[in-house]
Amino acid sequence: MPKDMQNMAPLHLFVQEVLVLAIYERLINATVKRSKRRGSSWLADVKQNQSAGRGSEGGRLQQELQYVEATLGKGAGSTKQMLIQTAAGESSAPNLLKSSALLTHLAVLQSAISVSVDLYDTSWSLSDICYAPTFPEFESYQVEKIFEHLNPCTIITPLDCFWEGSLLLGPKFPVTVP
Repeated sequence: MPKDMQNMAPLHLFVQEVLVLAIYERLINATVKRSKRRGSSWLADVKQNQSAGRGSEGGRLQQELQYVEATLGKGAGSTKQMLIQTAAGESSAPNLLKSSALLTHLAVLQSAISVSVDLYDTSWSLSDICYAPTFPEFESYQVEKIFEHLNPCTIITPLDCFWEGSLLLGPKFPVTVP
């Protein structure tokens, strides 16, 4: 096991905290949309702590988020479904495209995908809140369920160029073709 992957337990807990925050945000947004459809007024103010107590002013995370905002525009870095990987230490030219760094990135993504949170008597996972292309709505619930399982989360990563990156999308259960 690479040294980078030995201390994954704190990272797993951090990913779980971020997932809980994203689930709360998703529930609040859904409630706000329902309230607007009904004509009632409901004000929800959700403040996010991007560093979740693990960063400081002027830290590396803040620099990376500022870069994302400058490159992609305002609001692009505000999603909680973004993984920013930085090199350990402050070397002048870190290279994250080494096999050990990519394997660490794979382990972190697999950890994030496998996290589940039990909240309000429901088990939630990343697949419940992830960004995925949408299909038109159908009146038949069975048809919607079929498309739901066919449509994985959108994951864009440097691992897309490798076989290991394709394994992130699933399916969770093996598909057998008769």
